[in-house]
Amino acid sequence: MRVLQFYPARDGTGATCLWEAPSVEAIQRYVDTTLGDSSVNTCYEVDAAQAFAQQPSGIREFAAISP
Repeated sequence: MRVLQFYPARDGTGATCLWEAPSVEAIQRYVDTTLGDSSVNTCYEVDAAQAFAQQPSGIREFAAISP
């Protein structure tokens, strides 16, 4: 499993993380064990078919890199 993106709140009160993992339960177990009771962690599966991404306005788009 690995974290793909980390989105901290500007005011520092929270964060949203995008993970790649074999299951939601694996991530929930990992963050709960790692962070203990220092935070409340809500994990859920993303509906990839409904997800989308678009280049933010004002940020130049780069060409894809071939392997």
